[in-house]
Amino acid sequence: MNKDAFLHELKISLSNISAEEREDILYDYIEHFQIGLEEGKSEKEIIEKLGSPKMIAKELLVTFHLDKAQSQPTLGNLFGVIVAMIGVSFMNFVFVLGPSIVILGFLLAGWGISLAFMISPILAVLSAIMFGFSSSQWLQVFAALTLCGLGILLMNGMYYVTIFMYKLFIRYLKMNITIVRSKHVAS
Repeated sequence: MNKDAFLHELKISLSNISAEEREDILYDYIEHFQIGLEEGKSEKEIIEKLGSPKMIAKELLVTFHLDKAQSQPTLGNLFGVIVAMIGVSFMNFVFVLGPSIVILGFLLAGWGISLAFMISPILAVLSAIMFGFSSSQWLQVFAALTLCGLGILLMNGMYYVTIFMYKLFIRYLKMNITIVRSKHVAS
């Protein structure tokens, strides 16, 4: 593989990001080759030192998606980081997908419980209308109103827990990227 083939493969592998960012990255690698050639290294030696263009692209895509997830915190951007991380190595499948599923499960459960608590007065009133207003029905209505209040508080709390977990998960992914990069540098 020569310089042109390396850069072409890197360009194709980076097709998922904007043209401007792709050109910036390619320019950086062109500079790597220029500096290496000025130091008397051959293109083959430079390529061996840089590594596989596909692996470089995968790591750059992870960084790109991670930066995007930090600047625009959405579930879609977080999912993009997770998919990119899994693409870097099989070990990331275990170390990223597992915690992702657990965290998402806890968050969905918390949001679901708060929503269920909030709609409980509607169900209690419907039950009272359908089965008649007895003393136990009134108790259910007041208990449902209490649950509604707890649901509102829980939903407010879940909002902050979700933000905290998002930031914590981004930090976990950054740590994972650091570990993966250190393994690639060591090999």
